[in-house]
This record gives sequence, structure tokens and C-alpha cells, in this order.
Amino acid sequence: MSRINILLNKAIWLLHQDRATSGLDYMSRVDGEEATWYYWMKKVEGVYELKFIDLLEDGDRETSKFVLRYYPDVDEDSLDDLSLAEQILRMGDLFDDSEVVIHKEVEECACCGGGGNPYEAADPDPGDESKFLKPFRKPIRSKGIPKLLLRKDMPPGFFKIGEYEFFMAGDSLLEAKLTTQDKLVSIAVDGVSLPDAEGKEREIIVPGAYNKQFPALKYCEKFNDFVLERWLVHLGYKAVNSDKTIEQGTVVKEFNTGKSEYELSDEVNKIIIKTSFGKGDN
Repeated sequence: MSRINILLNKAIWLLHQDRATSGLDYMSRVDGEEATWYYWMKKVEGVYELKFIDLLEDGDRETSKFVLRYYPDVDEDSLDDLSLAEQILRMGDLFDDSEVVIHKEVEECACCGGGGNPYEAADPDPGDESKFLKPFRKPIRSKGIPKLLLRKDMPPGFFKIGEYEFFMAGDSLLEAKLTTQDKLVSIAVDGVSLPDAEGKEREIIVPGAYNKQFPALKYCEKFNDFVLERWLVHLGYKAVNSDKTIEQGTVVKEFNTGKSEYELSDEVNKIIIKTSFGKGDN
């Protein structure tokens, strides 16, 4: 097991023990995938996924790489900022939008929350039979995540809003690096058409128009604040220096052949946020 995975698991356990100040409604590991977790953050409508993708080791040095995804809620305004294909996928059967229902006494995963006896015995009131049973579990929010067995069918670039790198020496975390853009922009060079109810092709996006304009930085900053102010603080780390670099960003040109071209553009900015850490009062 990688050292970042050990660190992540410890942070998750500590956050779980201190939910009141964790900034989370719930969190859940993705079964069968190393160091991959969903985060349902308070005051955020959608769900974040931080997925481990690579590990580089050099002596006692370790660099781990993660992809950050954001799954908007079906009623969230930012859903319209995704590409048409992402919107269709998000609204379709690949996602589980059933209600998260958390048992009040038995710990359950938010992915699986539900089931079991929905009632508990209460003090009976002879004058009101309806008070004899009361709800044992309470709904929190919708799951809003890909169904476990269908995750493999989701294109790897869909819903991606940024990338993380964590740099460790021994068991100590030295630095975190977040890379994203202020906007994720794609252009439908040939336009996009879809069949209507009668099977006739209807133009949905005209040639050369935007297919996606997602405010990635806005959502990355919310998650990064959680990482720096909640996640790592629970491990005893504090940020001692933070540096933000702004570079020319990339726009994606998409063709109906399935080909994509990536071009540097002054229309968007690439943002790199590096944060170094210390322990305790050091």
C-alpha cells in the first residue's frame, strides 16, 4: 500500500470521527479502486470524486497523482455548463440518484445507505397509535454518483475538473499541487445533432459553437479549501506557503469524427496551486 493511501485512510478515519467540523455530509470509498473516495460536502450540491491514478517512487520520496471529478446534482445550474454528452450521461441510467438514507445507529456507506428496518420502537402513547413507531433512518441527500458496476463505461475524461499531486518524503507530506483551469472549454467544430422522437436529426449545437464552458476553478477551490483546512489539519499539517501560477490555458476542438484537437488559448487560464506544509507549530 502506498504511503499516500495510508495517509488518506487515516485522514478519512479522523474526519469520520469528527463529522461536526469535517465540512462533509458524508464520504464513501469506491469499492475495488485504490485510494478513491466520494465526498458529499456541505453547502455543495454535487459530489466530488478524488481518484488515485499513478505513483512514482524514488528512494524515500513518493509522488502520487489523483484526478478530481465533480458530478453536479441534476438540478444544479452548472450541469448546463458541461458538454452535451456529459449532461446526457449524468441524467441517464449510469448514475444512481436515489436518496442517501443513513441509519442513526449503525454506520453505513453513503453508496449503500438504505435497507434494513426503517422503524424503531418508541414510547407508546395509548392515545395516539401513530406514535408507536417512528422513522429509524433519515434522508440526507441524493447519492448522485455513478453506479458501481457501470463506472467502467464512463469515458475517463468526463466530469474531470482538475489533477492533484502529493509529494512525500518518508511518512511526511511535503507539498500538494493542484492543476486546473478557470474554465474547461470545448468547441463543437462540426456542430452536434441528435435524433428527435420521430428519428429525424435535429441540430442542437451549431458548428463552431461552445459545447462546454465549465467553471472548473470555482469547484476546485472549494475542494482545495477542504483539503487544506479540514483534511490535512486533522492530520496535524498546516500550510506554510502557497503559490499560484497562471499560464495560458487549453481549449478543446471536437470533430464529429471523434477526433479532438487541443489548442493554447488566451480565452482560458491554466491555474497551478502549490502548497507546502509543516507539522504542528513548526
